[in-house]
Formats: sequence, C-alpha cells, structure tokens
Amino acid sequence: MKVYKCFNLSLIYVVLLFFYTGNATAQNDIFGIKGGITYMGTNVTFSQGQGQANPANYTTDAVIGYGVGIYAEYKLGRYISFQPEVHYMFINNEQNSQFLPQAEVRYQSIQVPVLLRVNFPLRERTAIYALGGGFGGFPQKAEARVGDVAENIKNELETFHYGAIAGAGLQAGLFCFELRYHFGISNILVEDDEIGPSGRFEAKQNGIYATMGISF
Repeated sequence: MKVYKCFNLSLIYVVLLFFYTGNATAQNDIFGIKGGITYMGTNVTFSQGQGQANPANYTTDAVIGYGVGIYAEYKLGRYISFQPEVHYMFINNEQNSQFLPQAEVRYQSIQVPVLLRVNFPLRERTAIYALGGGFGGFPQKAEARVGDVAENIKNELETFHYGAIAGAGLQAGLFCFELRYHFGISNILVEDDEIGPSGRFEAKQNGIYATMGISF
C-alpha cells in the first residue's frame, strides 16, 4: 500500500514538473485548470467459462459526479496540439440489476489523459477543436452502499486501468468548453475476482465528461 501511494505521488509530481517546465520554456504553450461533470456507467459481464452459457451483461446506472484537474497544451503547429492532463474523478453509479442487491457505488480515481488536439481557428484565441487519445486510471477509493451499510471495495479494483477518449470543444479566449466520451478498455476488477470454480466478473466504465477550463 505504501509503495502504491508513493507511486501515485511520484506520478503527480512528475506531471506537474512536466507542465511547469513546458509552460515556462514556450511562450505559445498553455497551462490551465478545468473541472466539470461526469456521467459514467459501469458495464459488468459475468462469464462462467468456456463451454458454459452465454455471458450475462448488465450496466449500472450512471449518476452525476464530477472531476477537477490541470492540463497543458503544447503547440505542434497551427492546427495540432499535444494536451496532457491530470484529473481527480468522482464517478457515481446506482446498481439496479436483478442479479444483485440495489446499491450505490462511488468511485474516486486519478486519471491521466494524453490527448492529441486538432484546432479549427475562427479568429484570434477562438477555435473549435476535436481531441482524442488514451488515459490511464489509478483508483483511490471505492465504496458500495446498500441501505445504511457501506463496504469498502477498493481491494476489488485493479491498481491501474486504461481506456480511450474522443471529444470536441470550444476555445474562447482564456476559457475552453469540452464534451468528451470515455471508453473503458481494460477490466477495472482484479483478474482473480472469481465467483465459483469457473466464473468471473469483468467491468469497464464508459460515459461522458463535460468540462470548463481556464488557462493562464
């Protein structure tokens, strides 16, 4: 656990140093903060192994959460930018499956997107843009609440997961507005989270993240 926490802190320090150094050495590069609303569900698949019945699938209902973070934009040309970010995400779900008890599930994680941005300038410091890339996620907390009983489920999550991002935005002076979709690729549950002798759960998180940012 101590090693994992040190890794997370080291990651944040390295990214912050990367942002600061780039911002200080290139006049056209941008550093800023952003935050917004998450609306992401978790798609869960239960498989009983080869030769068994088809996997059972269900998706937990998305509930509004939020995220906050920092970002940098490094100009690679008039139209292309490289945009790394670090966000602290609060992702909330409601579990209403007929197979499991009704529950509220709350996730907190650090996400590190690495994005390529294509800008379509309208006038000075105003543009619409498309962006896409990947992200890595590092769970920090997770809790499932059934009625008044809360259970810590962080140990059931992988220490790292990853996915892809696609979205679009509007740059208006110092402000930017983005709408992006997060596609979960890897299983967020530990690989040995088995149910019975030949069954396992897999879970991937997908959904919307709408943000507003300001640059300095």
